[in-house]
Amino acid sequence: MGNKHAKAVVQATAGKNPKSLPSEAPSKIPKTTYIEDAMKMRPSWRISLVQTVDPWGWHLLTREELEEIRVKLCEYESKTWSEILVRGSYWNHLIECYKLCKEARDRLGDLQLDDLEQLVSLRLGAKQRVWGILDHNILHILWWDPEHRVYPVEKQNT
Repeated sequence: MGNKHAKAVVQATAGKNPKSLPSEAPSKIPKTTYIEDAMKMRPSWRISLVQTVDPWGWHLLTREELEEIRVKLCEYESKTWSEILVRGSYWNHLIECYKLCKEARDRLGDLQLDDLEQLVSLRLGAKQRVWGILDHNILHILWWDPEHRVYPVEKQNT
C-alpha cells in the first residue's frame, strides 16, 4: 500500500516545475557571539547563593534598602567588568579569601566554598558592599555587608 501512495505523489507532481530554485542554502549567522574575555563583558547577576542568615544576610533589609541596592547594581550593568574592577579598583576589588575576616572564611567553609581563591567586593556606599563569586562575567551574589566587616580596612592616619 505504501508503494501506491508514492506513485500517487509522483503522478500528482509530474509535469510541475518550480518557478525558482534557491541558488545555495542560506547561511546561518549567529546574532551574538561568545566573548572569551569576561573583562570586556557587562556583569550579570545570579542570586541562588544569596545568604539570608546572619551576619551578612539579606533578610534584614527593608524594601527601600533593597530598591537602593537594585538601582546601584543596575548602574553597574552599564559598565564592563574592566571598568568596574580595573578603572574602579579604588572602590571595587577582587579580594583573596585568606584576607577576609575569620567569620567570613568560616562561613565560606559552612557553604562548602572554602576552596575559592577570591571574592568580588562591589562598593554601593561609604561602607556598604555586595560580595560575590565571579564566574566569567556572572557575579553569584553572596553577602550584603552594610558595615564593611567582611574585609575590614583601617583608614590611614586615623
